[in-house]
Amino acid sequence: MTASKGFIGKGTVFSIGIAGSPETWTPIAQLKTAAFAGQKLNFDDITNLDSPNLGTSTVATKEFLPSLVDPGTISLGGIFLPVDGGYLAFNTAYQAAALTDFKIVLPKGPGQTTSGNQYAFSGYIVEAPLPDVQFDKALTWKTTIQITTPITLTPGT
Repeated sequence: MTASKGFIGKGTVFSIGIAGSPETWTPIAQLKTAAFAGQKLNFDDITNLDSPNLGTSTVATKEFLPSLVDPGTISLGGIFLPVDGGYLAFNTAYQAAALTDFKIVLPKGPGQTTSGNQYAFSGYIVEAPLPDVQFDKALTWKTTIQITTPITLTPGT
């Protein structure tokens, strides 16, 4: 029996694009989580008088046409480090309500020897990345990015 394969997220790098010519990338330090959510394909109901019947029934089959892609969101969370250049760039992009480029590079997975998969997209930072404070815990922060473009995958090798 072949052993199952998988890998952990340690070593993943999430970077924010800094506008310029050329654009530069600044990693966000001490991230703990990055979770994509809500990506889906929306459909328009195009059922009509000519729609096919279900089997030998006179009941029409509902038909759909793909219409819009919702690229979803990505939620981030990490250990608060107020002097981190990536965190500061994140906060600046939020304050400016600026459309911003992002990329996430995974560690090498099974079968990859040179690089892991890279996902690139643009979006708006929805929530201010402010610190969460507890008297007995490390300060953390969290935020959400509303993705506004298709997510481009560059497969690792």
